[in-house]
Amino acid sequence: MNSKDIENMTEHELLQAILEAKKIQQDADDKALTMEEITEKSNLSDKKARKLVKELMSSGKVEVVYVQRETITTPLTGRLYPKPGYRLKNGD
Repeated sequence: MNSKDIENMTEHELLQAILEAKKIQQDADDKALTMEEITEKSNLSDKKARKLVKELMSSGKVEVVYVQRETITTPLTGRLYPKPGYRLKNGD
């Protein structure tokens, strides 16, 4: 898409493009979890979860990526913020 395409877009087409881009980003982030999500899903304490993730990172099984997540201000601003996320490396 170039600048001429954007100039000729209708409001509806622009909204569709934004929503599609957001969906692609969310799909890519789906396999990564933030530390808060890991502790919530595993029912581990924050300290124990961090220790286990650190061990997995040391063994090369987990990688750190940035994921877009809501914060307490998101309902007011509609903006997502980058947070560290952890996911299993491909092939594991």
